[in-house]
Amino acid sequence: MDPVPGPPPGQEQHRGNRGSQSGAGDLAAYERSEARGSQQFKDVIEAGVKIGLFQTPYPDDARRAVIAMCNAVAQWYRPGGELTEDMLIERYVSLALTVVEYRPRTARRGAAAPA
Repeated sequence: MDPVPGPPPGQEQHRGNRGSQSGAGDLAAYERSEARGSQQFKDVIEAGVKIGLFQTPYPDDARRAVIAMCNAVAQWYRPGGELTEDMLIERYVSLALTVVEYRPRTARRGAAAPA
C-alpha cells in the first residue's frame, strides 16, 4: 500500500496556520483562547482543593487529564449514537469529579436541610 502523500516539503501546515498572513493571527488567537480555558480549569480545581472539595494531590495533572478527556470526545462522539448528549455530560462530569477526587461536604449537626 502506498503511503498517503503529504504537502510538499516546506509547505507543511502548522496548528492554526492556513497558509495566509492571517494564519499567525489565527494561531495567536487560538493559543490565547487555549490558555484562558486552561486557566479556568486551573482556577476551579485550585479553589476546590483549597476549600477541601477536591482531594487530588496533583491538581495540575488533574487539570491536564480533564482537558484531555474532554478533547477526546470529538474523536469518537457522534450525535445519534449510543449516548445522548445528556448521558455524555453526566458520564464526563462523573469522570472529571473522580479525577479531582471530589468529596462533597457533609451537613453539620443541627444544620437545616435544604428546602
